[in-house]
Amino acid sequence: MSLADDSKTPLFVALVVHNHGHCLKQCIETLFLMAGEEIDLYVWDDGSTDGGADILKELQVYYGFQLFCEKRQGVAVALNRLFELANGRDVVRMHGDVVVLTPKWAQRLRATAAAFPGAGVIGVKTILPNGRIQSCGRMIARPLGIRDAHSNLFWNEQNRPFADKVVAVDSVAGTFAFYRAEAIRQTGGVDVKYTPAGMEDDDFCLMARAKNFDVVSDPLIEVAHAVSYPPSEKHKALLRRHYQHWERKWGWNPEFPDAHDIRKLWGNTKIAWQIGRERLVSKSNDTKPPVDWLLVTWNNLAKLKNCLQSLAGTDYPNARLLVLDNGSTDGTGEYLANLAASGFPFPVQIESLPVNIGLPPALNILLARSTAPFLARLDDDIEVAPDWIALMLEDLRRFPFAGCVGGKILESSSDKIQLADCRFWEAPQDMYGTPDTGQFDYLAVTNHVRGCCNLYTREAFRVAGSFDIRYNPSQFDDPDHQVALRAAGFDVIYDGRITVRHHMNTGVDSSPKGYANFLANRHKLFGKWNEDVFEILDRGLDISGRLVEDWRPEQWRVAKPMNLAQTVEQMP
Repeated sequence: MSLADDSKTPLFVALVVHNHGHCLKQCIETLFLMAGEEIDLYVWDDGSTDGGADILKELQVYYGFQLFCEKRQGVAVALNRLFELANGRDVVRMHGDVVVLTPKWAQRLRATAAAFPGAGVIGVKTILPNGRIQSCGRMIARPLGIRDAHSNLFWNEQNRPFADKVVAVDSVAGTFAFYRAEAIRQTGGVDVKYTPAGMEDDDFCLMARAKNFDVVSDPLIEVAHAVSYPPSEKHKALLRRHYQHWERKWGWNPEFPDAHDIRKLWGNTKIAWQIGRERLVSKSNDTKPPVDWLLVTWNNLAKLKNCLQSLAGTDYPNARLLVLDNGSTDGTGEYLANLAASGFPFPVQIESLPVNIGLPPALNILLARSTAPFLARLDDDIEVAPDWIALMLEDLRRFPFAGCVGGKILESSSDKIQLADCRFWEAPQDMYGTPDTGQFDYLAVTNHVRGCCNLYTREAFRVAGSFDIRYNPSQFDDPDHQVALRAAGFDVIYDGRITVRHHMNTGVDSSPKGYANFLANRHKLFGKWNEDVFEILDRGLDISGRLVEDWRPEQWRVAKPMNLAQTVEQMP
């Protein structure tokens, strides 16, 4: 029986307790006090050894709940037994170390369940002992993995009323959550292989999504969770065992996932709702679609002229140049004003600012002015081959989940590598200044391609957002945005056939204050995404295989290409 349909039937609350004696009294007191209506509480003591069972017996006398004291069998077994006792009713599950903070939480939960009839699971906002947010729901079916800092929405942020709408999520914590009876019936209950505890809540949510239920989180219901960190070595060993079961069951590594693995197995279900075709794939079917080139320049007139001369040789019929003069004082404005009249072969739209506002906001202005389905981000000190657009579009058509593609970057006056297939994790490949002997001539899924010459789909910006203006005036804004793409489920493609020549450090301020800005923006990158972000992304690609096609000389071939193209083509 649905709580949304029958306001007269008390809510069935399943409370599983194991060694929560220190907070049981407050847990049960606030549960009843804050409910605002009658509830049916069923308490299962799962083999507590801290005297919790005795505390529960004392509380039972006053509150009159149903109590079961059993030997340790694990949370999943206990929940499944309580599901049976619910006899077809919806269930609110909770842990014994949770304190309910929201008055009339039951009324709010009923209203949310009624408003979202397709939701098989509804979660709440969970607050840590320090007053910060533990979770407002979790995103786990995406390339950043299941770690708390990456999966929990608003993890460790200050608790304030900035999130007041029910939001769709991959999963919710089992600390306090509503499970619809039909979702329990169709999934068969909680997976008992996650014994004694941990990950059974995420797993249940995925099972519900696989059965076409939604999972949502309501941040207007708040609970405090007396969780302790960091986890013990025993707990870490247990998690590793659970991770192994998860990988066998769902087909992807929960710590180091790859979006292709998830889409390949679950692309036809709501598990892939965030990273599926409808959300990410470009809608353009044109054989020669419009492409807008976004170029920001500042006091770099000589190299800008060279760059535009190179772009003028592009062999593509349907491109437009959008250029922003970011407060130049070296004659750039006059030069650009006469660019169209001087015979530049592509349409030109010019923006001029009286002051330099920095690169990311300037790019965002051009992004707002653009209309094409494909957008190239360009530096003003590059040289490109005539076929660069054709090759990049070929890659984006071939890999429909790609949001961005970039090529091999060489120094402007030599055949030495400036950047190719970049890896931030582990010791970076020593590529800077090495001769280009074909060692990077391959096609691969990667996590970062240098931002001096990239081609994006418009969907990449629609879903992942624009460039983060906190990276002003420049530096690290390109890897930041590409992490955002990867986090959203897009691919980033490296194509070694595409050679871009780039003047080294043209826009870099090498003064002490400039270097300080460089370091500050690097700290911003890892402060925003966490120090382990590239380890997760790189290892996820390495596990599934990042190399798509290999054009390298034989001595460089150390990895076999993956069948990524076939995988993508077979997706629904």
